[in-house]
Amino acid sequence: MAGALVLGSIAPAASAVDGDEPAPTATETQQPTSEPTVTTGPTDETSPTPTPEPPVDGTTEPGSITEPEPTTEPEPTTEPEPTTEPEPTPTLQISTTPAAVLTLPSGDGFKDATVVHVVSDLATSVVMDVVDVATSTVTPIVSDPLELLEEAGGFGADITIPVSAVTVGTYSVVARVVGAPSVISTGGPTITVGSGIATSVTFSPSARAFYPYADGINDSFVAAVYAKDETGTVLPITATVTAVSGTTKRSAAIPKTMGTARVTVSVAGMPVGSGSLSVAAKGPAGPAKAGTSIVAHYYATQVASVAVVRSIGTVFPAMDGYRDTVEIGTNAKQTPASATAVTGTIKVSLNGKAVKTWYISRSSTIKVIWDGLNNKKVVPGTYLITVSERGPQGPVKSASTSVIVSAKKLVNTSTSSWVSAKNVLTGYQPYDWSEAGVCSYNTAEAVWCTGYDDTLDGTFSLFADGGVAVPAAVRASSTYAVPTVRVSAQVSYLSGSAVWAYGVSGYSSSSGAMGVGTRPLGWLKLTGNPTRLDLAVGLGTYTDLVVDRFKVEYQYKVLR
Repeated sequence: MAGALVLGSIAPAASAVDGDEPAPTATETQQPTSEPTVTTGPTDETSPTPTPEPPVDGTTEPGSITEPEPTTEPEPTTEPEPTTEPEPTPTLQISTTPAAVLTLPSGDGFKDATVVHVVSDLATSVVMDVVDVATSTVTPIVSDPLELLEEAGGFGADITIPVSAVTVGTYSVVARVVGAPSVISTGGPTITVGSGIATSVTFSPSARAFYPYADGINDSFVAAVYAKDETGTVLPITATVTAVSGTTKRSAAIPKTMGTARVTVSVAGMPVGSGSLSVAAKGPAGPAKAGTSIVAHYYATQVASVAVVRSIGTVFPAMDGYRDTVEIGTNAKQTPASATAVTGTIKVSLNGKAVKTWYISRSSTIKVIWDGLNNKKVVPGTYLITVSERGPQGPVKSASTSVIVSAKKLVNTSTSSWVSAKNVLTGYQPYDWSEAGVCSYNTAEAVWCTGYDDTLDGTFSLFADGGVAVPAAVRASSTYAVPTVRVSAQVSYLSGSAVWAYGVSGYSSSSGAMGVGTRPLGWLKLTGNPTRLDLAVGLGTYTDLVVDRFKVEYQYKVLR
């Protein structure tokens, strides 16, 4: 056998064991190969092939042949039927947008349409409906398939929803895949459709109190008006604003305006009294809607009060510089406060007869000057000052006061008196080293002062001082003018040197040397209306001085 020869040519020789059946060779169970088999010599096909004995240790020797396991023929299999993969389902979404509000009627240009955006993750075509939230009624918006176009992140299209396709109500927006109606969109907005009929009107006037006198002051107002429909949408409106006072009406029309409309309404010339302000507004549809009526008041432009004042109570028109004139002031308060137009007078009268008149045309603070003369003469008496003013409307308002005219005039006068030295020089202070200097007062009321050396660098050896009181009449004259004073010193004895001075503390003074006899110093103003005139005497070294008395003279003005 050919297969046996091949195996025998590569396997070592083995001894046959008695009683063993010859083992089948590999060539008996395998298909012959197409390759040629090479043999080394003649073979005897009838000779059995000796079967080698198994090794003692149970291992198969190299080159030995192991009997193969019987094989089971595989059962024939049936080829599976070919299957078709299902088409992927698109996911639709309407991009999130704020809830839209549309307003009827269609075609007026106000909230006539809104646009939504449909997005799909796959290329597809869609139709779109809106569904009434209350009744579930479906209204087609896009009936013919609309192919979504490729865009960033998928496929999409803008779809316009016109108000003409719907009626008043609230709708949800739904998109569906053509051919797969169960595939619907998510995230659709809600669309509210309003009637466009004004259901509420808001009216805000800039004023409710007026002064209708035609002067441009508080005689008009600005009306602000807006209206809403049942959705709360502020509508475009036309409106009429009306002002009423008594039976008189004034109206102003507002043309079509989007949002809050404003108009100026004049009430100039309307009667004084109470009235109202009202408005009627019409939206894009339906009748006009009246707003709430507002109470208004119309006041007279008038003088509310008048005041008058004078600068002095008595005038002395002698033209001598003292209270020769009187200032008269008046002020009228008007309603409204900003009004200024008045007519009026300021009159000065004596016993009911006017002696001076000024005319007023504005209600401001006014000041006039009266010289106190009556027909260019000084006529003493009590004069009445009366102010009368009237505004464009309302009654005349008056106020009055009085002023006295006096014939007195200022007259220069003087007075003088002698005062003993002991009543003037009431104190002294020695400045010599031993303080031996002294002043003595004799029965003749003279003052005898003696000074020695000094400690004041040769200036004074003794210092005596005092003063005199200023008479009340002199002090009273300071109302008219500043009085003046002059003092003379009467000296009966002087050995050495002495100086003296008088003046007003804190103001001016007069000074000079003393000598035997009566010697005055200059006139001095009694500035500050003092009650006392100060006087002092200073002795040089080794000086004796006897002062007998002082003469004090005053010059001042009095009314006579």
